[in-house]
Amino acid sequence: MIEDIQKVNKLAQDLLDQGIIDSREDAVKKAQYILKKNIVDQKVSQQNSVEMGEESLEQYKNIIMRTKEYALRQLSMFRNDIQSLAQEVNKIKDELEALKNMRERKSAQEAGLNDIKTNEAADEKKEVQQNIETKKEEKGNPRSGDFNSSDVSIEKIFYCGDK
Repeated sequence: MIEDIQKVNKLAQDLLDQGIIDSREDAVKKAQYILKKNIVDQKVSQQNSVEMGEESLEQYKNIIMRTKEYALRQLSMFRNDIQSLAQEVNKIKDELEALKNMRERKSAQEAGLNDIKTNEAADEKKEVQQNIETKKEEKGNPRSGDFNSSDVSIEKIFYCGDK
């Protein structure tokens, strides 16, 4: 009861503040009329809602069932997509492993070839060194006087200043 009076006063004050009604008495009457109408409307809507509640309950059940079925279908689709993606990832991993193994085999083969090449290069170096040593022995000692004029240029022997 006190709550109703407070509601009427508050609504009447709002009507006065907004300038809809000019006097306090008219505002109170209008507020009472509005609140009574709302109370009557609420009672009517409550009666209708009880009658409509049974029908709407069935509708809600149908909506919930359809939503549940849709969600389950979507989940199964996502599950299938995830499984297919997981299979593709596994295939790619296998391919990567195979490529790594092939690269390791090639590098091992190249290392074996490099060892052979280094052995051949070492043999060639030995041959070149032996050839150089034999040429040195053949040339002899230039201090002994056994040299040609083509071995030493005249400019090196006789220095004549800047040229």
